[in-house]
Amino acid sequence: MLRNYLCNLPAEKREDISKVTQKMVLGVGEKECEFLEQRHPQFRNLFKSMKLFSKKDIHSVEPRVALKNENTLRKESLAALYMPPELTTCDYQKLSRSFIESARSMNNVDSKKISINLNTEVINIEEVNDSLYMIHTNRGIIKSRFVVVCACGHSLMIAQKMNYGLEYSCLPVAGSFYFSGNILNGKVYTIQNPALPFAAVHGDPDIIEKGKTRFGPTALPLPLLERDNMNTLFDFLRVWNPDFSLLHVYFNLFKDITMLKYVCRNFLFEIPILNKYLFLKDVRKIIPSLTTRDLTYCVGYGGVRPQLINKVSKKLILGEGKIDSGKNIIFNITPSPGATTCLGNGEFDMNTICERLNATVDKSAVKKFLYQGDYPVDYL
Repeated sequence: MLRNYLCNLPAEKREDISKVTQKMVLGVGEKECEFLEQRHPQFRNLFKSMKLFSKKDIHSVEPRVALKNENTLRKESLAALYMPPELTTCDYQKLSRSFIESARSMNNVDSKKISINLNTEVINIEEVNDSLYMIHTNRGIIKSRFVVVCACGHSLMIAQKMNYGLEYSCLPVAGSFYFSGNILNGKVYTIQNPALPFAAVHGDPDIIEKGKTRFGPTALPLPLLERDNMNTLFDFLRVWNPDFSLLHVYFNLFKDITMLKYVCRNFLFEIPILNKYLFLKDVRKIIPSLTTRDLTYCVGYGGVRPQLINKVSKKLILGEGKIDSGKNIIFNITPSPGATTCLGNGEFDMNTICERLNATVDKSAVKKFLYQGDYPVDYL
């Protein structure tokens, strides 16, 4: 959907926002290679251009991945699920600006009135009745028949202030990244450890810092709803809601030695000097010839992902976190994956809004604009 949206933009604007890149999922060792070989036929049904690559094939598209040093191939078994170059990498800040421009272009069309209020703080949302909400801001009151709150961890705080989602707590997980020189031609992912609810390390040419490759993320639990914003410590404490049920979840999480080691190790990733030596071991799964001299910490990169904890079922909720009140207000907390599927998430909420307000959607226009084009979606 996102790629079809981009393909509807003028070429100059599209090329400024995104770029064509190859990508692969890398398997290292016999077990991971066998896993990719088994999954390839299933994925191939969805991704027609996907190929199963051997070590020599990998060397032809990503030499540094397949080489132990300048002249020698790695001894380990290697395999990859490879996608040829296509529209893959996106600058999401520029994409957001494009969405705003597209929305503003519809202002006053068919009596539409679209207001985009930046630098506006939401102080409180008052539920007057099932179909009227008063949004109190530092610039006055906005009345709405339907509200969708997309404020990451603060969505949970607002929901609980309105007595929704009281069964949830929050485990904020911060991600950090490291830069190296320009050593990858495209995105290279590694296989996630099934015992861990976090993404495995991956590398890709950075779309903003030209000539650099970015590796990450790490996963560090932090008592903050926003990275590097100590003011959100108090916001976290409001949604944390500690009780015996929450302690039970934490105990089950960290009694697993794999999880405990992982979390402790990620704390060490934040310690200067030591962090590069530890992270190097992970990233050498992708580029074996990397040294600590090749890595620099990405200052100012990475945010916080608020993982929900259901204290009733005593489980950490993986993937998407959403609270649907069943009324005319929705709280999006952890869309997954948020940026990549932003239009899909938006379409889902749009359909919910229209259903509850008895409005209609021109589904044929949506299908033509977002599901058809250079990247047709024909598997839904």
